[in-house]
Amino acid sequence: MRRWILILGGLGSVTVLGQAEHVTVTEGGHNRLKLLARQSQAEVNFYGRLVDQVGEPVPPSVVKAGLVYWDAEGEHTRKVSTTSDQDGRFAFRDLKGTTLYLLLNESLVDYQYSARGQGVYDFAPYCNPLTRHQPDPQRPVKIEVWKKLGPVELVQYTSKYLEVGETGPNGLVVDLAQFQKDLAGDLKVQLEFGSEISRKDGEYSWRVRYEIPSGGLVPAGQALYPFLAPEAGYQTAYEYVQWSRQDPRSRGEWTDMHAENFYIKSHEGQVYGHLEFKLWLNHEGMRTSGHPVVGWFQMRGLINENGSRNLEDFYQPKLKPRRLRKS
Repeated sequence: MRRWILILGGLGSVTVLGQAEHVTVTEGGHNRLKLLARQSQAEVNFYGRLVDQVGEPVPPSVVKAGLVYWDAEGEHTRKVSTTSDQDGRFAFRDLKGTTLYLLLNESLVDYQYSARGQGVYDFAPYCNPLTRHQPDPQRPVKIEVWKKLGPVELVQYTSKYLEVGETGPNGLVVDLAQFQKDLAGDLKVQLEFGSEISRKDGEYSWRVRYEIPSGGLVPAGQALYPFLAPEAGYQTAYEYVQWSRQDPRSRGEWTDMHAENFYIKSHEGQVYGHLEFKLWLNHEGMRTSGHPVVGWFQMRGLINENGSRNLEDFYQPKLKPRRLRKS
C-alpha cells in the first residue's frame, strides 16, 4: 500500500476539500480491489488538541488533514477540514478510510508544524494492533506546534581553517562571541593521539575534545524544532574517539575527520547558537611558521548573542555575517 505523510484537523463538522488522483486498475483486478476496499476500510475518528511549544492552546483555527481510503477503483486520498475550539481541541468524526495525516502548515499562519514523530495515524484493520490508533475523546492527542517568536538578529559565520597545534593544556582556544582565536576564549579544541602507529605511516587512535567552561554544548541530533536552543542538558565538554582498526574497541571503520552539529551556550548564557564543528587531522607532520600542526578546525552556523535561545530564523535568517579571523 502507498504510504502518505500527514498534517492536521479541528472540532466541528468535517468538510471535503478535494480529491487526489486515484490508482487505475485493469478489469481483471476490479473484483480484488473491491474486496480489498471492503476489508481495508475502517471507521476513522480522531481527537486532537493543538498546543504551542510552552503548552498554551492554539486559538481557534482551521485544521486540515489528508484521508487515505480505498474503493473499487483503487487507493485515493482527499483533504478534509474542521475547526479547533478555544482550548485547541478538534475532531474528525465518522469518516471511512485507512490513514489520516495532518496538514497543519496549510492553515496555521502564525505557527510552524513539524510532522516528525507526530501527525500520521493508521486505522485499517490489517494494521499492527500495537500501532493502530485508538481514538479517545476524553484523551485527545496533543499536537505540538511552534509559535513564531518573530525575527531576531542572528550572526552567521564560517570560520577559516584554524590550525590546531601540538596537544597542550589549552590546544586551540576560540572566542565564540568575537569569532577569533584567543587564549582567553570560551571554546577549547584539543587533540590527542594513540602511540601504536605513526600518524604519518597509517591508522592510529585519536580523540578530539570540545570544551566550553562558561556554558556547554549538546549534540543537535534531529530536533523536532531547531528554532530554539535547549534550556538544559548542556555538558561543559564533549569527546569523540576514533580507534584504529587494530584496537578491539574499533567498529571496523576508520576516519581522519570528525563533523558534528551542536547547540552551544556560552558567556554564562549570553550567547546561544547552532554550530557545525569540523576537524581534519594532519598526516604529514606539516609545520607552519616553525610550529607543528596536528590538525585543522572549522566551524560554521548561527549565533544569537543577545542572551536569547531564539534561533527561529534557522533556515532563512536575517543575518549579520561575520568571518572568524585567523590569528
